[in-house]
Amino acid sequence: MLRDKIENDMDCVKKTRSELKRAANVEAAIEAFHQNGINETSMDKIAELANVSKRTVYNHFASKEILVTQIFKEIWRNLQISNDLPYDKHKPLDSQLEKLLVDEMKFSGCPEYIEMIRFAMGYFIHKPDEMREYSDEFMNADTALKRWLKSAMEDNKIKSIDVEEANHRLLDLIKGKSFWPQLLRRDPLLTDQERQALAKDSAGMFLAYYGVK
Repeated sequence: MLRDKIENDMDCVKKTRSELKRAANVEAAIEAFHQNGINETSMDKIAELANVSKRTVYNHFASKEILVTQIFKEIWRNLQISNDLPYDKHKPLDSQLEKLLVDEMKFSGCPEYIEMIRFAMGYFIHKPDEMREYSDEFMNADTALKRWLKSAMEDNKIKSIDVEEANHRLLDLIKGKSFWPQLLRRDPLLTDQERQALAKDSAGMFLAYYGVK
């Protein structure tokens, strides 16, 4: 599942030798993480799979923690491209919003994603400045959900409010059941039916308050 989330653009974009080695390191890390899990994967193993020296791996990524966070960023950016759902003024708001929320839950509920978050949290827990910088990058980034909310507001179908605030409120509605309990190993991952039901309830609650009648 994790490996399918990163598109390989090597046939479309001419890369330098250094970029090719870096891409090989990332692909090798994904393969190793998929097979053995993050905690059981060493930089030696990644170098072996990438067919490069360990020094080459460290030249691109100073630590396994940095490599993990970089992979996460690439997966997240790819998600925003592949799962984009442009606003359609001719379709019901609820069905569009439900689809966006289901896509968000599928990504945040991916076992590999959750494992990366746990690993990264252990790394950043004693580095508050780095954690703040890392978090801000994702919190302030443009996303499919934010773009959809902005378009719906411009079409006067949703009350004109701060897009960031609207985005946070929607994510809070789903992550209380679809992410945090799983991250803390309290509850199992949601099924497709459970995700759909949660998306329907959350979209309904949001639109009942913010939708323009």
